[in-house]
Amino acid sequence: MNLLAEDEKESERQAQLRVQHTTTVTRQMSMPGPRAVDRRCPSLVVVSGSLLGTIFRLEDALTSIGRDVVNTISVNDAGVSRRHAVFERVNDRVLVRDLGSKNGTYVNDDEVRERELSDGNLVYVGHGTYKFLSGDSPEHGYYEDLHDVASKDKLTDIPNRRYFDEALEREIGRVQRHGGSLILLLLDLDHFKSINDTHGHVFGDAVLRQFARILKGRLRVNDFCARYGGEEFAILLTDTGKEEARQLAESVRELCQEHMYSDGSITALVTTSVGGAAWHSDMAGSKAIIEAADIKLYQAKSTGRNKVVL
Repeated sequence: MNLLAEDEKESERQAQLRVQHTTTVTRQMSMPGPRAVDRRCPSLVVVSGSLLGTIFRLEDALTSIGRDVVNTISVNDAGVSRRHAVFERVNDRVLVRDLGSKNGTYVNDDEVRERELSDGNLVYVGHGTYKFLSGDSPEHGYYEDLHDVASKDKLTDIPNRRYFDEALEREIGRVQRHGGSLILLLLDLDHFKSINDTHGHVFGDAVLRQFARILKGRLRVNDFCARYGGEEFAILLTDTGKEEARQLAESVRELCQEHMYSDGSITALVTTSVGGAAWHSDMAGSKAIIEAADIKLYQAKSTGRNKVVL
């Protein structure tokens, strides 16, 4: 192939990358738990670093990785170029192609411009290490289980703060690439310290578990809830209008208020306050939408509690 034809082919691939659809990161929109593993889909598993156990399914023809948010896998790593590399599926084969990155792309110990991947290959991009699993790899189940353990809050059996942070970053990237809306709700159980002081921490734990069940029972299939920390919870609503989000938040508040929390002979009524914010393009990353929702939550708490401010 001459150089002109090769350049034209590469330009065509880049155009495909710019219109590529949503991120294909494995995610559980309500709670991690047993599920069918699609062994036909090749995957990349993060095997080192803070995202240990995260699984990226290579479902699309092209999956790009780099620092820029237009990439399917957006990585906040100074060692990664803005458009670093691409994984291309050709029938049952997967090729990794470096896009002229500054620090290179490595498969096992070799720097590569293009390489077909085999099951178990380690791909190094910046400071990240990704293990390639072919569609029929026997290791899929192991890494699915590892991801579940790492992402689940042990007490409430819903996603934990770490997994929430990952999900929020992914959803912000999706909105930036493809448009749509994203609303974050923060929920805080009112007077929870008093509940612990009056009835003990065992009862307090029971309240947290029962409230988590209320959330899971109320949310829609594409909504995401997590335990944000202590007695605080978070909900991500994608492609949802503000009024629809308000109605959902109000229904959760009402369900919490009406539920009789019990454990053994101890019973109590508990309420929750909710603050929410919508993502907009002027926000500087995930911290901005969290702070905006937290301000609304503070308003709900400081003006009488058991209310929604959105």
